[in-house]
Amino acid sequence: MQIKKNTLNILNWIKNDTNNLLVLNYTLVFYILSLTLTYRLDRAIIGIMIILFLFNENLKKHLFSALKNKVVQAFLFFFAVVVLWSFESENFELALYHIKSYRYFLYPVLFVAIIRKEFINKFIYAFLIGMLINVVWSYLIFLDIASSPFMRVANTNLPLLVKSDHGFFVLVGLGYSLFRLLTFKDTKILKLLFFIFFILESFNIFLTESKTSMLMYALMIFIVLAYVYRTKFLKISLLATSLIVFVYFLAFNLTNSFEKQMQGIKHEITLALEDHYFNTSVGTRIGFALLGTEILKEHFLFGVGTADHITSMRSKMEEYPQLIKNKSFNEMYRCLNEGGRWASLHNFYLNIFIQFGIIGLIVFFHIAYRIYTHKYKNQDYQFMAFLVCTLGIVFAASGWDFQFANFGRFFVVMISLFIAFEYSAATQN
Repeated sequence: MQIKKNTLNILNWIKNDTNNLLVLNYTLVFYILSLTLTYRLDRAIIGIMIILFLFNENLKKHLFSALKNKVVQAFLFFFAVVVLWSFESENFELALYHIKSYRYFLYPVLFVAIIRKEFINKFIYAFLIGMLINVVWSYLIFLDIASSPFMRVANTNLPLLVKSDHGFFVLVGLGYSLFRLLTFKDTKILKLLFFIFFILESFNIFLTESKTSMLMYALMIFIVLAYVYRTKFLKISLLATSLIVFVYFLAFNLTNSFEKQMQGIKHEITLALEDHYFNTSVGTRIGFALLGTEILKEHFLFGVGTADHITSMRSKMEEYPQLIKNKSFNEMYRCLNEGGRWASLHNFYLNIFIQFGIIGLIVFFHIAYRIYTHKYKNQDYQFMAFLVCTLGIVFAASGWDFQFANFGRFFVVMISLFIAFEYSAATQN
């Protein structure tokens, strides 16, 4: 009897709206921290959050409020396209796997429903702590003091995450740190900490040898300075140019990787365009883009169906026996993967375009449109949503990771934080 009574007391406590949201928000803090460290906890944490939320006494109220949000609707609309187009797929089993890989487009419903405004800074600091762990660990690997548990990425000084995840997280952290240094009236100690964080993160970008991250570093700085000094064009240009040139100059002279990577990009582009040799990192992307254009001529409007971009690309490659014989497509075949589950065309937009046609691409960019046009009551959160969205949509063009790694999940949860502010501020005071 006592056990039953205690169980009922616990359930009643969890059902209470205030208690329920409190537990959920602390769980979300842990979820954000986990995204910066590993991809393995995603399902477990989200599953726990959903179960807890189902006990909330005001479930319908929070759920319907979230569903009224235009950004949430945009995410759901894209997920609906992924599901509907699966019925046209030649491999329904593989299509179902891809549907599951897009499940995080449903997460904004939960996040926007539960987020409390007083936790938003906790969410941001959880992200910064996780990022700091990665950055410091990365430097320790570089100095041969520590090693990476993942041998496949140890040679690039990556401790816990794949290149795109690490690069995107660091760029967002850099943007927030620079924005905070320029606009927030923090204490001197906090200013110093954010300055140190900015310096550590800046050189970490070049330490991990991610081509995309290196190039996007300049974009991140320009976005922040343009926003902060948007009425002073000359000041923006001078500050942005000076800071970008200074960092790239140091990177060029202090590390061998930056110069090597830039020369490598130029060489790989030349090989792909002039010699039709696509067995390189950049060449793979160029090859997929060229062959993808041919596929789209026949499937421009509706695409080939969920997950069928893989078989379509393989078929198109078979039309070039000479390039197969010369092993020019080897890296492209590797990216397509025998099993197909993790296969990708190494460009998120090309993946979408070929699968869902121009309709699917428009539906996806409708998400960005809703994020940019959302009416934010807090200008700082408006900027952060703009920064995350801009970096995200540019970054997604460079690889497969938006769908399969933590990059896409982080994009969704951070956007949810900033668009949820008005709802949480209005209903939870």
